[in-house]
Amino acid sequence: MNKKGQIFSIDLLFASVIAILLIGVLINIMEIKNYEQKENILNSSFNSSSEAALNVLLNGKYSCEFNEINLANSIDRGKLFSTNIQDLEKELGLVDKNFEIWTIDTAPSAPIKSKGEISGENIKVYELEFLDCEFTGLGNEEILESLIDLMQGSSGNEFGEKNTLLFKVSKWKEIYFQ
Repeated sequence: MNKKGQIFSIDLLFASVIAILLIGVLINIMEIKNYEQKENILNSSFNSSSEAALNVLLNGKYSCEFNEINLANSIDRGKLFSTNIQDLEKELGLVDKNFEIWTIDTAPSAPIKSKGEISGENIKVYELEFLDCEFTGLGNEEILESLIDLMQGSSGNEFGEKNTLLFKVSKWKEIYFQ
């Protein structure tokens, strides 16, 4: 008996190659989806920490005070200038991020406060109006009159003014390579 048979047929070989290619494509698609999910989680975390920092800046320790009440959406430049950058980054929760705080009156020159260089793809920029004040050493009546003027549409006076804040935040480059 002369039996010459093939262990694998050409059809089976082609089917195996196609199946292996399909499995490779499916694994690649799953890896891409996994990466996109991780990137979305990181971006969501970045956005929420940036917004929380802005909220602390405008409504926390650095906001203007009147009768021991912090005024919403305000910054007392005296308090902000007297704080060193390490304390500021801890209080804002931006230890692992670079940031800059600008106002329109300082925009062409230099930021009020900054940490690191703002560069890269993941930069968050907030632009909003705020009360820019320096009430140090004033009596309550003078502060109250100043605030009433500002709330009635005055653009500013000797104690404070409406200004535009630019708050820029970027991730450190090291985050991308972890």
